[in-house]
Amino acid sequence: MELYKKEILQIFKRNFDYKILETPAGIGVEMPVKDAFIFSSITGSGYLDNPVLPFTPKGLIKLFYNAFHYNFVTGIFDNTSLKNTPYLLSLAKPYLSDGRYKYIIPVEFSSESELQKLLRQFIKLLPNPTDYIILRIETSKSGNGLESFMEYLACSYFAKKGYICENQIPLAHSVGSPDFGGYSLPEFFKIFKGSNLFPSGFNVIELALLRVFPTTGLIESIDAEHNLIVGEAKTSTPLMANQLNKYLATSLFDEGFEIHPSKSASKLSTHGLLSLGDDFTLIYYPALNVHGYTSASYNKQHYIIWLENYFKYYLIANLTNDEFLGWYQNENNRQLSSEIDLVNFVNGLSFERIIKHLKSTLS
Repeated sequence: MELYKKEILQIFKRNFDYKILETPAGIGVEMPVKDAFIFSSITGSGYLDNPVLPFTPKGLIKLFYNAFHYNFVTGIFDNTSLKNTPYLLSLAKPYLSDGRYKYIIPVEFSSESELQKLLRQFIKLLPNPTDYIILRIETSKSGNGLESFMEYLACSYFAKKGYICENQIPLAHSVGSPDFGGYSLPEFFKIFKGSNLFPSGFNVIELALLRVFPTTGLIESIDAEHNLIVGEAKTSTPLMANQLNKYLATSLFDEGFEIHPSKSASKLSTHGLLSLGDDFTLIYYPALNVHGYTSASYNKQHYIIWLENYFKYYLIANLTNDEFLGWYQNENNRQLSSEIDLVNFVNGLSFERIIKHLKSTLS
């Protein structure tokens, strides 16, 4: 199944509550501004601020190269300074958080020059071009270059199931970066129960969006057990098993699954599958034989500890540099001077203290 504009609109119609409507740029998907920011961050779809390289936060809201380590990529932090946080990005580009809705416009094209010509026409035509986000459908590529869209669908599907989700997760150079990770962590949810800050499942970057998009969401259920899942997405080929086996061989995950728009579930064994039905509804087929030996592994327990620290940095990203450095100085009676100082400080904070400090600062 090739995903073109028609198919993508059907996927949204069948699996989401967003409106599908006619816009001056063509038929699109109306999304609340926060949801649109998350969509752009996952898929790389760009806000139409220019025709050559529409802006996307994809790749900017990152933290670490690998799991188990605290070596920063240039993203949310640049050395010891907060840099590409959603809040700072929204100050530099106010359109990221302006208004109530943005409009996702799937655009088919065969060359960059063709796309740029079309986007120039849009910019001249539209009264507020940055209210429009362009989902690229590269018809010259096998699978139309839409693996990141499949990652978005996986994140959306499992967030509704109560998982904390992300795409392109940091793992290890030797095995690569999985396209999808989902974490069911009951103890983490218990900490947030009653805070009304997050729903039962959400995308990791939502931890950094409290200041830009202040919303509430009650934790509805904390009955689930620890469960860590990993996924590999493809649209141009159905071959994913070898790469997925590398992720599972780390003993960090309870289950792995393939993400593909049209792969058959008839030959499932140790992998699950997230795919699309004939009516474009998302369907998940669990693995028939799960790698159960990972559930009590030492590596997995160590990984959960690292994940919980990892989440803390996304929460810290709601602060400005002055606010964060002032907090550090008040706690330590000295200025922050190195990445080691930063890591020791953040890892040593409890979630309760971070939430209390954020509520006090952001109020």
